[in-house]
Amino acid sequence: MADKDPNKTSMMWVAKDGVTDHRFTFAEMKKYTAMTANYFESLGIKHGDRVMLVLKRHYQFWFSILALHKIGAIAIPATNLLKEHDFDYRFKAAGVSAIVITGNGDTALEAQKAAEAAGMDIKLIMANGADDESGAKFLQVLEGKA
Repeated sequence: MADKDPNKTSMMWVAKDGVTDHRFTFAEMKKYTAMTANYFESLGIKHGDRVMLVLKRHYQFWFSILALHKIGAIAIPATNLLKEHDFDYRFKAAGVSAIVITGNGDTALEAQKAAEAAGMDIKLIMANGADDESGAKFLQVLEGKA
């Protein structure tokens, strides 16, 4: 569809406040998915890697899941309600090598504690709501500034 009708609306995301929205055309979906895939590859994510997505209902989920499919990585969607023991089980059972996670709430902290406790080297990629470097970088990628 990105080639056939690039300016047609592909996705409309409405924020929790019911007012803020983001509209994306097919061309934008293609562009941001490619940019996200390139970003993930620059972090070392490759074909066959298992990557957990914990993004609540944020629009970044769609770019992330499509980007992971594009590079051949395995996307594992998960809820933001997981606690340390839940992450620990999933990390070990699925062999997770990276997690793209929301910076909202304490979800990222729970995931980080689980990874450290398990002694696993899991890339933690903050996708939104974070003041850290990876969160800022991810948003720059989606804004075309990276």
